[in-house]
Amino acid sequence: MEKIESYRQFSDIVKAFKKKGKEIRSNCFFLPEEVRKMTEKGTLYLEQTEDCLNFFVSEAGCRRLYYYRNADAVPMAEKKDTPVFLDFVYREVKEAALNTEITAWENQGFWLYKKYRRMECMGKDFIPPADEREMEKTYPVQVLLPSDYEDCIALWESCLDVYSTLLPDKEEFDRACDKGEIMGVRLKDGRVGAVDRGIFKGRTAFMQHLSVSHALRGQGLGRTLCSASIGAMFTQYGVEKVNFWVDEKNTHAIGIYERMGFVNDGMISVQLKMNKKTEGVES
Repeated sequence: MEKIESYRQFSDIVKAFKKKGKEIRSNCFFLPEEVRKMTEKGTLYLEQTEDCLNFFVSEAGCRRLYYYRNADAVPMAEKKDTPVFLDFVYREVKEAALNTEITAWENQGFWLYKKYRRMECMGKDFIPPADEREMEKTYPVQVLLPSDYEDCIALWESCLDVYSTLLPDKEEFDRACDKGEIMGVRLKDGRVGAVDRGIFKGRTAFMQHLSVSHALRGQGLGRTLCSASIGAMFTQYGVEKVNFWVDEKNTHAIGIYERMGFVNDGMISVQLKMNKKTEGVES
């Protein structure tokens, strides 16, 4: 594989491929800044044939595949020990086209791993739970600090599927704290018992990484943190809309979000996986 050293190199390769190619199919929608970060970290690689560009992003324990290919080309997928993930994001109205693409990759050894729906809520439609104020007396929600990184990472790694969710490194976490994006509940002993993150992009915020300590589950803490974080985004940060991805199988959580005013916005995220099944990760 060839390591990609710069955004310019990446951009030139893609432009040349599109120029000589036929109808192009792709799951790759990198922003320039995303490519720059990957090349700085040395995690972006390329495998190329006449009909396909496969860009691999190397992560701890897995690789993510982002491709460009001619429509009549057979998807190229080399089988190795490291799990490989394919991410697709489509609007619901184009689900038929998504299914066609998924089938093409399934024929190369990939299988359906996760499927998510995106939910959204406008500030005017947000409905906090009736008991939120009472719950916050027991579990006050606050902006967390860079020094909470180890607690938060431990929570995320114990609660989340790290193959579906990219976790921030220390540098990114510190920047997020400076922006007020990391919120949580601090326990009496100083540890973090629950955490989530809201990424602010103009008037829109994207919420992710909601996690609650296993010892504190079943007490409404996750709902309290979620509601307080979203409320702060609307009232303190000038956000007009909040959205997030939710596993379509998690009907309990979807019901809670719907009662808060969230609706399905028509976006679908599908993840495929190839190669060895990783211990502790749902197949």
